Amino acid sequence: MADVDSIRNQASLLPPSERARLTKLLVEEDQDETGVGLRGLAALTESSRGEDWSEFYPASLREKKGG
Repeated sequence: MADVDSIRNQASLLPPSERARLTKLLVEEDQDETGVGLRGLAALTESSRGEDWSEFYPASLREKKGG
């Protein structure tokens, strides 16, 4: 697998139009991965809605009862 510096050096040899195309493809890929992560987080949040997780909170964040 190529390292980032090697890839960057190869990309610098591309003509400007190809560098712009590469940049666009990388941004689109990043947005796709971000979208997948956001959808997963939304699904997890929805699936755990209404559950009481307070026993897993640090003691400093737990509600103090009766006072």
